[in-house]
Amino acid sequence: MKAINQITRDEWRFWHRTKLAATILIIGTLLTIVSAIVNTIEMKHAAHEREHLQQSSQAQFLTQPDRHPHRMVHYGHYVFRPPSPLSIIEPGVDSFTGTAIFLEGHRQNSAMFSDQRQASGMTRFSSLTPSFLLQVLVPLFIILIGYASVTREKEAGTLHIMITQGVNLWHLLIGKYLALASSGLLMLMPLVIAAIWATFTGESLLIASSFVTGYILYIFCLLSTSDAADEEGRVERGGCR
Repeated sequence: MKAINQITRDEWRFWHRTKLAATILIIGTLLTIVSAIVNTIEMKHAAHEREHLQQSSQAQFLTQPDRHPHRMVHYGHYVFRPPSPLSIIEPGVDSFTGTAIFLEGHRQNSAMFSDQRQASGMTRFSSLTPSFLLQVLVPLFIILIGYASVTREKEAGTLHIMITQGVNLWHLLIGKYLALASSGLLMLMPLVIAAIWATFTGESLLIASSFVTGYILYIFCLLSTSDAADEEGRVERGGCR
């Protein structure tokens, strides 16, 4: 266990010395924090806007002149879906399905006013949400800083020195994995804080914890893939030599 902890600390020291790894970690964490703050502001604005529209639609329906009940049912009115507390992390499918439904008798209307119907298919890549960062950009950041974590030791000649000094290869891989896992958890911290904030604003604790757990498992699975790719690259380079 002592050797694993030492390898993990040495990996963090290497990242601290190299400007690339330190810059990637700082940029990834800052982007997640900024996107969570911006998305929180946007969701609060959307919630106030939909509440105002809902009140206007309800008032318009109630102030209509006296009609036959059957005609009143066909008059209909709009119902707006408010964003959930977890929308500060993941807006969901609102941009695809729409946020409003027109209720009318004898008809089943679908949701309308979706952003994707008015834009191209690449629009979703322009929304810098915390979920987009954690699903797309953070994995790329982790691959950039962790892909050559083992091959770097072989090319520098330190791998043979560590093996001759009694360092187990599995201890080396576990230490590298823990270093990458801690970097991934560091970039996940804004998501955890946002999920805690969502629970205080009405979200279920079970749903919020399951949401965060899913992202943690996603990052850990990605780290396993990155380590496997690094090990494969190490074997291929060793074979070429």
